[in-house]
Amino acid sequence: MLKYLLITLTLLLFVLVAGVALAQESDTMTDLPSEVAFTEPGIMPEGVEWDAANERFLVGSLSTGTIRAISDDETIEPFIEDDELASTVGIEIDEATNRLLVTNSDAGIFSAPDATGMAGLAAYDLETGERLFMVDLSDLYTGRHFANDVTVDDAGNAYVTDSFSPVIYQVTPEGEASIFVQSDLFANDTIGLNGIEYIPADGDMSAYLLAAVTGAASLYKIPLEVPAEVTPVAVDEPLGIDGMARLPDGGIAAVANLESGQEIVVFSSEDDFGSASIDARTPTEGNATTLAIRDGAVYFVNAYLGNPEQEAYQIVHAELPDMAME
Repeated sequence: MLKYLLITLTLLLFVLVAGVALAQESDTMTDLPSEVAFTEPGIMPEGVEWDAANERFLVGSLSTGTIRAISDDETIEPFIEDDELASTVGIEIDEATNRLLVTNSDAGIFSAPDATGMAGLAAYDLETGERLFMVDLSDLYTGRHFANDVTVDDAGNAYVTDSFSPVIYQVTPEGEASIFVQSDLFANDTIGLNGIEYIPADGDMSAYLLAAVTGAASLYKIPLEVPAEVTPVAVDEPLGIDGMARLPDGGIAAVANLESGQEIVVFSSEDDFGSASIDARTPTEGNATTLAIRDGAVYFVNAYLGNPEQEAYQIVHAELPDMAME
């Protein structure tokens, strides 16, 4: 009798613990804000990241370069003010080294066809905002330049896309820059390389990058060990991807510009991104640019790129079905 009583109590304890865990997960999802709005006239915040350690969103600015911190109560304050930042586009938190990586460009290139633009990468201490390095990438390749997005691998190497030159740059943790890969597949008459994401090694599969060419609505896989072996990813439909972010379950969330309008899509692969299929999608109002992942949830920023007089912006929780939460 005592044996069965102990078994029963053990089962009851298991059920109680599981119930508490599920309730805590539910509370976490419920507590996430549906939107964080903020007012800062004319900043056009294309880049966004969730800083979990400090419980804040970070956004860049195409017009001022300043990186701003935004809390859930919609308080906004400058985090990084650097006179050498012209237009901050992609931003990426490297949790392993406690750094914020920031692409530095000049948005004026879009209104000046003869301008050569610029491409740079800066790294800052995530706690203090102190600059660790600022590197100029423009001299590595002759052409027009707009450093767009950045991702980071497990060793702390950063990879930067250039929307007007068919190259992806690599920048070491010490700030040493080089061309990682160059390919005609990246060239486009409108917007070339844009969003980029690092996919870590898994079993027999080596690490690789996924990079989007927006103007061609194409997605490419670039192996880290043999970067010259660039291969297209076959997707259900053409996706003019802007920003991308990797989800906890290995799927990819992206801002996709389609003929029918703009959507947030989630896609995954069963063959290590030889191909990919869309698992979930939701439309936006057409102002989204890049994404941040917060507690497994997808947030996008409305940048209103076509309106430099815009005063109010929103970081929006994309309500997507069947999302795996951390």
